[in-house]
Amino acid sequence: MTLFYPLINFFCFIIQGIVLIKKYFSSFRSTEDKLFIDVIVVIMTFTFCDGLFGLESIGILPQSQKLTYLLNTIYFCLSAVMVYFWAQYAQYVMKSDVKSKHQFFYYLSYLPLLVVFFLSATTYWTGNIFYVEGTVGYHRGPLFALQQIVSYYYLFVESLVAIIKAKKPENYPERSVYLTIASFPIFPTLSIPLYLFIPDCPGLIMGLTVSCVQAIVFGLSYEISTDNLTGVYNRNSLNKQIRRHIGNKRSYGNVYLLLIDINDFHAINEKSGREGGDKALKLSSNAIIKATDGYHAFVARLSGDDFGVLVETRNPLYIDRLIESLRKEFAKANSDNDLPYELSFSLGYAALGKEHTRIVSFINDAQRKLFEAKINRG
Repeated sequence: MTLFYPLINFFCFIIQGIVLIKKYFSSFRSTEDKLFIDVIVVIMTFTFCDGLFGLESIGILPQSQKLTYLLNTIYFCLSAVMVYFWAQYAQYVMKSDVKSKHQFFYYLSYLPLLVVFFLSATTYWTGNIFYVEGTVGYHRGPLFALQQIVSYYYLFVESLVAIIKAKKPENYPERSVYLTIASFPIFPTLSIPLYLFIPDCPGLIMGLTVSCVQAIVFGLSYEISTDNLTGVYNRNSLNKQIRRHIGNKRSYGNVYLLLIDINDFHAINEKSGREGGDKALKLSSNAIIKATDGYHAFVARLSGDDFGVLVETRNPLYIDRLIESLRKEFAKANSDNDLPYELSFSLGYAALGKEHTRIVSFINDAQRKLFEAKINRG
């Protein structure tokens, strides 16, 4: 091992610290943020211990067999704690309330953590996970692979759950969140082959650091691009999608913008208050999401009670089918919920053409059709 190893650890530690500071000093720390902070703190401690081991290995710290055992035992215990904390964070984000629904499975989830703790704590006598020859002669034990599998069990289970949830249409607003959770193990896993080519490279630490940065960057991007109330995309995000198609000849006649206005929303707000109005918007957005499942559609809340749906299709009949699907989902929302009002909508749409040289011209065409639909409704 060379000085390169602890230097990389130190660099990763600094980056992790920046991520921690960003989360810790955010204007409002939610429970989700606090759980993520716990994950970062454990990762930083994990990185720090690994860095100390590197400094000891090259002789900067006093070399001692007991210190080598201590640092590596803490390292392996923290690896299990880290992924367990990540699992708790992932479950909270995905609203997987395992404890209240399946207490047996909740307590069973502690088992892998306890196994790692037991194997790590007893390796000084058994050498099952690792053993030390001399002062810093670190070697992997016969159960080293088992420890790795057990430790990362949590990561891969939550990733699998996230992938399954991302495929459900009712989870459309959170789909990108689930996919981010699912992708968290990718960089730590890809770092493993580095050990084969660069043994003195702390690949796992680097992979974890990249995953942490990815998670926080995505979080900022998600906040910027989505509507806080409904979770669907916002107007700016829709404009970016439209901009991709403006001036693209292949998109002419194959991209449609549907503008949806919730009928009598002002009356709903007056009758049911702000809370009732918010519920109406959430139910409406869920209905739109379910109706557009299976279509190449981008759903956004534009403002107030207005929604936009950008659809890519070469078959104009798909738009008629989509509108019919919207009617069915709104009717289902009314029948499934005991509401003091009836949810309905007016809709106008336009197909992108070469005359639409600006985003506003495309939107205005759809708005004219929406205005006509509202007039005809009376």
